[in-house]
Amino acid sequence: MTLQPPSRAPVVPKVIAKMLAKLGNGVWWPTLSPDEVIRRYIDDSDVPGDWDAVGIQPTEIEDTAIAYLRRYRSAYVSIAFSFVAS
Repeated sequence: MTLQPPSRAPVVPKVIAKMLAKLGNGVWWPTLSPDEVIRRYIDDSDVPGDWDAVGIQPTEIEDTAIAYLRRYRSAYVSIAFSFVAS
């Protein structure tokens, strides 16, 4: 996983983005489809849910991601494989 810099594309209203996507369907190279525009504007971070019913406690990704991402670093050394002085 690598750090992607923020997009430098201008932020446009959804209606204009959908219109541009429809116009882009006429070209032969890959462009955003109107469906992709709709999906990019979906914000599901505030969706209410009954997390207690399924036994899940939501946390921020910053708190837990580093533990998983360290496994994929090239300099990561597992404790099980560390050298023991004899």
